[in-house]
Amino acid sequence: KYISKELDIYYGRDYIIRTKDTEALYKFTKTQRKIILEDAFHVPQKSFIKNKEILLIDDIYTTGSTVNACSKVLIESGAKSITVLTFARGI
Repeated sequence: KYISKELDIYYGRDYIIRTKDTEALYKFTKTQRKIILEDAFHVPQKSFIKNKEILLIDDIYTTGSTVNACSKVLIESGAKSITVLTFARGI
């Protein structure tokens, strides 16, 4: 919320929702991560993001699998573009 206020952009927490719980992905191969994250996210109201530029914020970027899966679903649901912001990089 703070970032959206500072950047004067709309905050939409529920634009994308996780539809299934997943384990920590760092221990899986790239192919396994892709399979695990298949259908893990959903955009319930596609009209909210249609033709919008989305700022996707995640706390930790380790493998990129989560932000890639989210970005894919957002684009498939009509988002114009996705910019990703993370605060920490896993090692």
